[in-house]
Amino acid sequence: MSTKGFLANTQVAVSIWLIYNYIVLLLDFSFFFDTNNFVNHSIIAYLDIGIFKILTTAQSEILNFSFLILILTISTLSVFKYNHFFLRILTYVIVLNLDNYCYPILDGGNNLIHIFLFFLIFVNIDSKLERFQPNIPIPDINKSLLLLLRIQLCLVYLVAGVNKIRVELWSEGTALFYTLSVPDYSLPFIYNNISEIPISLIVITNYLVILYQISFSFLVWSKLFKNYILLFGLLFHTAIALIMGLPSFAGALLACYFVFIDLSKLELRHIITNPTRNVG
Repeated sequence: MSTKGFLANTQVAVSIWLIYNYIVLLLDFSFFFDTNNFVNHSIIAYLDIGIFKILTTAQSEILNFSFLILILTISTLSVFKYNHFFLRILTYVIVLNLDNYCYPILDGGNNLIHIFLFFLIFVNIDSKLERFQPNIPIPDINKSLLLLLRIQLCLVYLVAGVNKIRVELWSEGTALFYTLSVPDYSLPFIYNNISEIPISLIVITNYLVILYQISFSFLVWSKLFKNYILLFGLLFHTAIALIMGLPSFAGALLACYFVFIDLSKLELRHIITNPTRNVG
């Protein structure tokens, strides 16, 4: 698949995530976007930059609602590959405004989406530059964008894995035990019976998480291991969504996986039976 294909599919995946994320927030509009919501905007802002503080400055429920409807509309258009350069800029500005307004609920997934949205603004910008400078050779910007997005995703995993090693609970292998013991990040049948789960299983899973996050940054570039590492990532983040109750975070990471996935070659039976079959 071409570089443009990877970027186009990533744009669609990110847009689907945006639709899900903001529908969830829209369904509880009064809590997240009421002028008297749970955030005291007079104290601090997530991004103290004028263009990203439109909502926090205006303090208008009508404007908040309008931004939500607008991002859902633009994202839906993007799913169907209608994502003009100016619509991508508008998407970035709207998302940063909405997230700035209720920043305490943001997590690493939101931050990664912000970075991806910024880079995706410049997809196919080289063809637009050629119109203004037809006699000057323009480099293939799309290839650079795809490489930067892939490196960014790898760095997220690498930093997460290395930092876990530096945390005592993770290095001792007990972090998952304490995490799954907290009702907010576990299911009832798990945290009520956590003491009955073999500690060896928890410790092994704990170290598998660290190993996966560190190795992702290297193995995802390999034709031999790429399919396995992506499949493991799918299972890993699905577990985070279902067990820990973090579907938005898990979905954001999986949406970013599309910088490595060639949908034209992606067949589950080949991923399992033929790990050397390239999907990217």
